[in-house]
Amino acid sequence: MSSFLVVIEPGVGLSTAEFVAAWGADEQAAEAGPVSVEEAVPGQFGPEILEWIAVPFAVNLASNVVYDLVKRVVARVRAGRVERSPEIEYVRATTASGDEVVVVRVSRGA
Repeated sequence: MSSFLVVIEPGVGLSTAEFVAAWGADEQAAEAGPVSVEEAVPGQFGPEILEWIAVPFAVNLASNVVYDLVKRVVARVRAGRVERSPEIEYVRATTASGDEVVVVRVSRGA
């Protein structure tokens, strides 16, 4: 695996800066390493996605652990909000270059 990327669609109401701050404030996530915001490849995840979050991927840290950390960090940010947030879902994919991606998006229905 090359990288683990987090893509947050605009409708979720969570900025990449909020995610990065929440990652650093979570003890277990912070132990996994710092995350960084990077410019997205134009059009790879839709025209509205301008940046994504690169999550460190240590050899001894399984991608499922990183995925669970992403979900926990997003849930903590959303739980601290007063306004009602839309239902969201997490979609995992792998790019042609081998990067693992989790897209956080407004739920398309169950």
